[in-house]
Amino acid sequence: MRKLSIFLSVFVICMCMGLSPFAEQNDTYIYTVSDSGGVSIQGYLNEISGDLVIPSEIDGHPVTAIERYVFMNCDITSVFIPASVSYLGPGAFSGCTSLTSIEVEEGNETFSVSDGILYSSSGKTLSVYPASRTDTSYTVPEGVDTIGAGAFSGNQYIEQISMPNTVAVIDSRAFYDCPNLRSVDLDDIIYIGDSAFYNCQNLEAAEFSSSLTTID
Repeated sequence: MRKLSIFLSVFVICMCMGLSPFAEQNDTYIYTVSDSGGVSIQGYLNEISGDLVIPSEIDGHPVTAIERYVFMNCDITSVFIPASVSYLGPGAFSGCTSLTSIEVEEGNETFSVSDGILYSSSGKTLSVYPASRTDTSYTVPEGVDTIGAGAFSGNQYIEQISMPNTVAVIDSRAFYDCPNLRSVDLDDIIYIGDSAFYNCQNLEAAEFSSSLTTID
C-alpha cells in the first residue's frame, strides 16, 4: 500500500508539472522514449544558457521531439536543431529573450531556417522568430500561411509586422508579450488563436478583414 501511495504521489506531481510520470533522465534532460524508439525531450535538469545544441541522440535513441514550453524563459542565445527532430511543441522557446538565431541541421525534413528564423520545411509556417532580434519591423515572407504558436513571443523590439495576403492563421500566443508592437496587418486573417496579442499594450493599429471567422 505504501509503494502504491508513493507511486500515485509521483504520478500526480509529474502530471501537474506537465511531465510524463514514466519519463527517464540523463545528466541533462528529462525525456520519454516512444514505442518506435524516438526520444521526446520533456524537460531539463540543470540551468541551460548560451548556445543550445539539441542532441541528435540520447542514450542511443534518436531525438525526434521537443515538447511544449521545454526551454521557455531559458537564457539561451542560439539553438541548433538536429536532422532527427520532427516535432517542436508550441512555445518551446518562448520567453527566451536572449535568443538571436536558430540553426537546423542539413537533412531535417520538417524544419528550415532563413536568416536565423525557423520555418516549416515547406516555408508555410513561421515557427520561431528569435525573441532577441532587435529589428523594429519585419515583413513576413510571401507564401507563409500560418504564424505558429508563440512564434514572436517575448520579443521586446518588434513594432510593426507586415504580412502577405497568404497568411490566414495566427496561432495561440503568436505575439504574446510583445509590448512594443504597434501595428500589424490582419487584412486576410481568418483565424486568431487564444492570447495571440496578450500584453501588446502599445498595439495601436490592427485592421481585421471581413473573412475573419474565429478569435479564440
